[in-house]
Amino acid sequence: RMRRKNSSQLKVISNKAVIVNAVTHSLLAGSVFEAQRTRVLMALDMYPGETFLLLLKASSRTFRYHGLYALDLKTGIALRMLGRGPESLDDTMVTKFFKFSTKNKTMEAVPGLKSFTRMVAAVKLH
Repeated sequence: RMRRKNSSQLKVISNKAVIVNAVTHSLLAGSVFEAQRTRVLMALDMYPGETFLLLLKASSRTFRYHGLYALDLKTGIALRMLGRGPESLDDTMVTKFFKFSTKNKTMEAVPGLKSFTRMVAAVKLH
């Protein structure tokens, strides 16, 4: 028989590892981005939150890191931790939501998504 866990026993699933992979292997990979990558990774280590977003800026056919945000899934508001961009984001400001493919080491658009979820790793604004 399964016992139901109370809310204090539920483990919050973090997307921190996905964000670290995206920063390390894709968006800020290479020696040219080492200082910026280190700042982002340190900010992730120091922040007690569990859900994060990367703000992307489109340039021709690629996406570039623009900022790191801490996301509160209860309120649907993301607050800027590092980088450039608005101080806060909500889903009405977003034109595209992205997940990070660990297999392909790239950001992939999530078609039809209209709000923040735990699987979202990055966003592009209007």
